[in-house]
Amino acid sequence: MNIEKSINDNTVILKLDGWLDTTSANELQAQLEALEPDTMSLILDLDKLEYISSAGLRQFVAAHKRVNGSLVLTHVRSWMFCIWQALTSACILNHSINVYFSDSSFV
Repeated sequence: MNIEKSINDNTVILKLDGWLDTTSANELQAQLEALEPDTMSLILDLDKLEYISSAGLRQFVAAHKRVNGSLVLTHVRSWMFCIWQALTSACILNHSINVYFSDSSFV
């Protein structure tokens, strides 16, 4: 998996490309651990994410806990959204995460 990182003020954007599985989850974990304490917003761009395992989902939960402001998932495909709904309905996460589908425009 490749992760492209960009920073705009207190917002970090991570573009995920490939498979987020047990092997590559450590790469995302390292990026999350490197976030500055004053990071107010984290945007995970999933446009090129092809697969996510439970290890990858754990990193999304970790991201939600780490960021001081909001976590935004953008370019979420329908199959990913179904998994996300299952997590939020099971009360694993609260509903303060913004989710944007693949056909949504995000600025």
